[in-house]
Amino acid sequence: MRKAGTLALLALFVAPAFAADEMTVAQLETVLAGLRGLPDKDFANRIGDFELTQRLTSAEFQQLELKMPGEKSREALLALADAAEFLDLPASKLLPKGAPDQASQGIIVSHAVKFVDEAIARMPDFFATKTTSRFEDVRVEKVKQNSVPFIKRSFILIDKSNVTVGYRNGMELVDGPEKKKATKKGAFSTGLSDRGVFGPLLGMVMTDMVKSTIRWKHWEKTAAGDLAVFEYSVRKDQSNFTISFCCVPTQQEASGIFEERFGYHGEITIEAMSGAVLRLVVETEPDQSLPISRADIAVDYGPIELGGKDYVCPRRSIAISTVSSQFYQPKKSLVGGSFDTFPGDTVTAINDVRFDSYHLFRADIRILPDVNLKQ
Repeated sequence: MRKAGTLALLALFVAPAFAADEMTVAQLETVLAGLRGLPDKDFANRIGDFELTQRLTSAEFQQLELKMPGEKSREALLALADAAEFLDLPASKLLPKGAPDQASQGIIVSHAVKFVDEAIARMPDFFATKTTSRFEDVRVEKVKQNSVPFIKRSFILIDKSNVTVGYRNGMELVDGPEKKKATKKGAFSTGLSDRGVFGPLLGMVMTDMVKSTIRWKHWEKTAAGDLAVFEYSVRKDQSNFTISFCCVPTQQEASGIFEERFGYHGEITIEAMSGAVLRLVVETEPDQSLPISRADIAVDYGPIELGGKDYVCPRRSIAISTVSSQFYQPKKSLVGGSFDTFPGDTVTAINDVRFDSYHLFRADIRILPDVNLKQ
């Protein structure tokens, strides 16, 4: 009888992959309104059943977030929105006007190239607070001495960190616990690295993009004005884009940083008059032989006042990666211990990063009085 019970429990754990209810942004708003009154945990579980077919705007997300009953439902909503970050906006968010002619498109792109060159060159030294929320779509369980296959389900929060990052002399710096963790063997955050979002990433993509294929996509209407969106594509032999992923086992150690150069494609959103880049999307094209099948990043930029002047700085970045489960280092388990993997299993991780509390770096010098230490 006990043996049958154990087998039943194993059967429960190896149930088929979770099937989500797909819906548009408008449908999501309607469904969430009908969930009002549910406890926070139940509300979060219901959100975990959903999958968006369109991208939420920042304004839409903020409005929905205010209606969440608690922390768990807010986390579930964040994961839901992040998972849809690389999808198209609803048609209602697009401007119904024609594409500019080729000459005008060239002018917009040239304004963006000039903006990026000047923005990176004149960026002051500053600090900012970086808040990272990491989600994964899998959990590993262990029943007695038996390893149990992955349970596919909605994204769950793995951990959340808050550190100070800086930008000095054109270099990104990390201060606090994250810096100490990164110096320890194997102590890296699972998923894609977001290094470079303060300028190097944008400059590198712009350099690759102008040598490659650029196509008009559409106009978007926002509170900031009309934005021009272009698609681009960069072949691997033209690419300078290298991704870092943690963690992939090597022969020398149990886990290590995987680095590889990829071809990629994506979108760039430009304020047509000024050339300011307000959104950058990079979707990589990994070779099928690699352990990583997806390694994409989207960065939203916005105006930040530093020292009485406005600079366009990153406000958030969303990185999504999918890796073969045989290379996966589990971070969350009910019991812990080793586990087995099966061909075809994958793990998808989301790193949601928010930047705020920007302030200029200032070197404070104190002049001390001359003191005779011998007295």
